Amino acid sequence: MKITKMRVDGRTIVMERTSKEGQLVYEGIDENKTEEIIFDKKKESFYKSILNKTVRKLNEKEKNKHKIAINKEITELMSAVLHQEKPNLKLHNLKSLDKDALTQLFKHDFQKTISYPPNKNAEHVKFCLADLAVEAIQDIDATNPDWAKLFETLKSYTDWAESYIHFKQTTIQKSIEQNKIQSAHSPRKLVLHKYATAFLEGRVMGYESLAAKYQLADLAESFKVVDLNKDKNANYEIKKILQQHQRNILGELKTDPELNQYGIEVKKYIERYFPIKSKPKRNKHSRADFLKKELIEYTVEQQFKNAVYHYVLEQGKMEAYNLTSPKTKDLQNIRAGEAFSFKFINACAFASNNLKTILNPECEEDILGKKCFIQNLPNSTTQPNVVQKMIPFFSDEIQNVNFNEAIWAIRGSIQKIRNEVYHCKKHAWEKILKIKGFEYRPNMKYADTEMKDLMDNDIAKIPVFIEEKLKSSGVVRFYKQEDLQSIWERKQGFSLLTTNAPFVPSFKRVFAKGHDYQTSRNRKYDLGLTIFDRLEYGEEDFRARYFLTKLVYYQQFMPWFTTDSSAFREAANFVLHLNKNRQQDAKAFTNIREVEKNELPRDYMSYVQGQIAIHEDATEDTLNHFEKFINQVFIKGFDKYMIASDLVFIQSPENQELEQNEIEEMRFDIQVTPSFLKNKEDYISFWTFCKMLDAKHLSELRNEMIKYNGDLTEEQEIIGLALLGVDSRENDWKQFFSSEKGYEDVMKGYVGDALYEREPYRQSDGKTPVLFRGVEQARKYGTETVIQRLFDANPEFKVSQSNIVEWERQKETIEETIKRRKDLHDAWAENPKKPQNNAFLKEYKACCEAIDTYNWHKNKATLVYVNELHHLLIDILGRLVGYVAIADRDFQCMANQYLKSSGHTERVDSWINTTEKYWKKIRRKTWPKHIEKLHKFMVGENLFVSKRNDRNRIAHLNYLSPKNKYSLLYLFEKLREILKYDRKLKNAVTKSLIDLLDKHGMCVVFANLKNNNHRLVIASLKPKKLRHLSGKKLNDSYIETNQVSEEYCSIVKALLEM
Repeated sequence: MKITKMRVDGRTIVMERTSKEGQLVYEGIDENKTEEIIFDKKKESFYKSILNKTVRKLNEKEKNKHKIAINKEITELMSAVLHQEKPNLKLHNLKSLDKDALTQLFKHDFQKTISYPPNKNAEHVKFCLADLAVEAIQDIDATNPDWAKLFETLKSYTDWAESYIHFKQTTIQKSIEQNKIQSAHSPRKLVLHKYATAFLEGRVMGYESLAAKYQLADLAESFKVVDLNKDKNANYEIKKILQQHQRNILGELKTDPELNQYGIEVKKYIERYFPIKSKPKRNKHSRADFLKKELIEYTVEQQFKNAVYHYVLEQGKMEAYNLTSPKTKDLQNIRAGEAFSFKFINACAFASNNLKTILNPECEEDILGKKCFIQNLPNSTTQPNVVQKMIPFFSDEIQNVNFNEAIWAIRGSIQKIRNEVYHCKKHAWEKILKIKGFEYRPNMKYADTEMKDLMDNDIAKIPVFIEEKLKSSGVVRFYKQEDLQSIWERKQGFSLLTTNAPFVPSFKRVFAKGHDYQTSRNRKYDLGLTIFDRLEYGEEDFRARYFLTKLVYYQQFMPWFTTDSSAFREAANFVLHLNKNRQQDAKAFTNIREVEKNELPRDYMSYVQGQIAIHEDATEDTLNHFEKFINQVFIKGFDKYMIASDLVFIQSPENQELEQNEIEEMRFDIQVTPSFLKNKEDYISFWTFCKMLDAKHLSELRNEMIKYNGDLTEEQEIIGLALLGVDSRENDWKQFFSSEKGYEDVMKGYVGDALYEREPYRQSDGKTPVLFRGVEQARKYGTETVIQRLFDANPEFKVSQSNIVEWERQKETIEETIKRRKDLHDAWAENPKKPQNNAFLKEYKACCEAIDTYNWHKNKATLVYVNELHHLLIDILGRLVGYVAIADRDFQCMANQYLKSSGHTERVDSWINTTEKYWKKIRRKTWPKHIEKLHKFMVGENLFVSKRNDRNRIAHLNYLSPKNKYSLLYLFEKLREILKYDRKLKNAVTKSLIDLLDKHGMCVVFANLKNNNHRLVIASLKPKKLRHLSGKKLNDSYIETNQVSEEYCSIVKALLEM
C-alpha cells in the first residue's frame, strides 16, 4: 500500500526527511501529520488492503457474467463486515452456492485456520474465516437479513483485521519515523567519517584487519557445505550460514561499529550474488567463486571504499550547496538542478565543438579557452572560409557583420554559460541566461554589436521561416492561400512557446493514437473523434496535411490548451469518466480526481502521473495508464479545437495545380509577438548560444527547461525562435560548399563509381548538385570527417550502383506491395484471434521483407543512413560528455573536501590542471602549495587527475578531430576508468551504450571483460526485431522484421571499433 503522493482532503501527502526523523506532511505545509494520516486519513486504504488479502480474484478463464456477479457480491459483503455497515445486498447469488463453492471465494490463507496474538503478550486466538462465512451466509435470511447476527458470527475475523491493521499502522509509522537522513552522528556516518578522514589524510584504511576480526575465513569455510549444483535452496542455505555467523560474533558486532559496518557490506555482497527473490546479477565469475574468501574480501573492500568515496562526495556536495541539515526537498531540488545543468553542459559541449569546427576542426584543446581561441582565429586569407562555415548557423547576413565582434560574441555566449553551469552549486538561471557582455574589447555589450541586428532579422523573418516550411513541405500545393492565411488570423495566432507543461505527448503520438481510436474496428469505447481519419505517410497530399496539422498542434493548440484551464478541464474530465466507466481501466483510475476549477494543466498532469504510478496495485504497466490517459486528453482536446476553430478543411487537401513561380511568389501575413521583445537585449547572448545548436539539442534543452522550471517562458521562446530557423534552407548546396568541386570531393566519400555525377545526386538538369540532409548535417556539425574516414576504410559501405538499381527497380511495385500489406493487415485486424493459414502469413511476411529491402536501398541511395550515423554519433558523444560532467562535479566535491581536511581555505570550482608543468610553463606562476598537495593526493589514490588527458579528450569532443587515433569503444573504456571510484556509475557506462544502441534499433552484446583484459569487445551487433500480427507464428517462428538493416549494423560496429 502506497501512502506518499496520494491526496486526502484535496491535499497531497509527501514524505519529509530530516536528520532527526522521517515524517508525513501535506505538500507545502511543514507540520508533522504522520499519526493523523496513518491512523485516520488512510484507514480506508488499510481496509482495502485487507479486502484484497481476503477475497480471491477471478482469473481470465473464470470471468463470465455469473461469476463476476458472485465475486462482486462477496467483495461488497466482506467490505461491509470490515466497516460494520449494513450493505444493500440480497445475497441471492451467494445463497445459491454450496459449502465448497463458498469456501473457494476466499484466498487460500483464509480457507485455513489462522492463529494470532491480539497483542504482544496475549494468548493466540484461532479462527477459520471460510467456515465462519459459510455458516453465516447459509443461515441468513436473504429476504430479511439479520446483519447484526452475521457481523457477530464473523467477529473473530473483524477482531483479527483490526489487530492486523493496528500492527501495520504502528509498523509503518515506526518505519517512516526511522527513515531519516542519516546525521553525522549516526553509527554508520561516524565509521565512514573515520575512514574518510584516513583516506583524505593518505593513511592506511585497515580493511584487512576488519576481515580478520570478522572471521571471514571461517565464514568462507562454512559456505563449502552448500552444493550449488544440487541444492535448489542453495541461496537460502547461504543466507542461513551468514545469519548464524553473524550471531556467533554478535557481541563484537554490537561493540565495534567498524566491524558492524563491515558485516553490513558482507550482507550486501551475499544479497547481491545470492538473492532470495530476484535473479542473481550476471557476472564473469562462476557462482562457486563468489563464496571464496579472496573474492569476498576483495569485493567487500571495494564496496567499503565505494561507501567512503560516496561519503566524501556527499559532504563535498552539502558544502557546495551550503546545507547543514538538509531536508528531502533540498535533496530533490539538488537532483533536479543537476539534471538541468547536465543538459546545459551537453549543449555547451556540442556548441563548443561547432565553434571548433568553424575555426579549426583539428584543434584538440578547449576552444573556449582564451589562449586557444586566439591561436585558432583566422588570418585575412583564411577568414572567408571561416565565414562560409558560419553561414549555415546564422544565414547569409553573417557575411556583413564585423567578424571579430561576431566570433568573440559566439565564444562568449557559450563560455559564460559553460563556466557557470560546470560549478557544483545552486544556479540562478534567470541570471545565467541573461548575459549582457563578453570578452573582446573593454565593456563590450551584446546590445552594442551587430549580433543584435542578426537577432532582429531572425525575429522579422519569422513569417518567412513559416512560409519556407509551408512551401518545402508541399502544404501550399494542396490548400488555398486564403484558407492558410485564416489559420494565422485566429485568436491563438502563432506562438514560439509550445507549452510550459511537462509530459505533453508529441504530435506523432497524438496523431497515430488518435487514428487508432477513430478507425479501429475493435475499439472498446468511443472518444467521439473526427479529424484522425487518415494515416498514409506515402501519399503526397497526406504528408502536406500531416505537416500543417502538426504546425497547428505545436504553435497554436498546445500553447493555448496547456494554459487554458477550462478547455483542459473539459477534455480531461470527459476522458476520465470514459475510463472509469470501462471495466478494464476503472481500477487504475479509481483514485484519480477530476480537474479542479482554475487548476493549471501542468499541475494536474504532474498529479495524475504521481497518482497512477503509486496506485496500490501498481504493475510494470502503470506508466502506460498515465501515458494513455494524457494521450487521450490531448487527442480529445485537439480534435475539439480543430472543429471549434473551423480548421476541418485541413482534413481535405486538394491539389491547387500551381506553377512553381506562383508558389515562390506566395506570401502570408503572419503576426508573432514574442513576450521577450519587451526586454530583448537581455537575450541576445542566449539567442547566439541557441544558434550554435541543432534541432535535437534545442528541443531537449526546452523540454528539460519545462520540467525543471516552467517560468523560464521567455527563454523557451528564444529556443522556439532558433528552432524555426535551424536548418531552414535544406537544399541550398552553396551554403556548405564554395565550389562544385568541393561538393564532388565530399560526395566521393559517400558514393562510389562517380555516381555523384548523376541522379539522384544531381537535379533533373543533370548539373545542379542535390544536398541531402545527411551530408548537410554531417558537414555542419563536424561528423563528416569521422563518417568519411569510416567509409574510406570500408568502401563497401558506400552507395553502389546496385543500391540505386534496386531502389529504382522496386519503386515500380512498392506502392502495390504497401497496399497489399495494408489489406492483409486490415483483414487480420477484423478478427485478430481467428487462425490464419500459412499462405496468408507467408504473403504478409513477404510483403514486410520487400518493403524493408526497398527502404534500405532508398535510405542508402538518398544518404539517409549518413544522417542516422550522424545522429548516432552525436548521441554517443553526448552520453560520454554527460558522464564526464558527473566526474567533474565529483572532482570538485572530493578536491574541496581534501583541501578542507588539509586546513586550506582555497577551493576549486572546476576540473583544473593540477600539474607543476602546467602552472610553471602555461600559467607562468609558482605551483600553489594547496594545488601541489591536491595533485599528489589524487595521483597517490589514482583518482581523477591521472585521467586528465582522457577526460579532456572526451569533454572537448576530440573524437571528431581529423587527428583522432582513438575508437569510441576505447573512450568508453577510459570513461569506466575515470569513474572507478563509483562502481555503480562505472557499470552504468557500458549499459548506457547498450541502451543507446537499443534506442537506435540495435542489440549489442559485449564479450566477457575478464577474457579480454577488461577491454570492450563486441561479440554481436544485430538489428532489433519488430513483431507483427500480435505474435502470430509461421512454421513455429514469429513474423518479425528488422528495425534497421544487417548492413547498417555492420557499419555501426565498424564505427565503434574504428
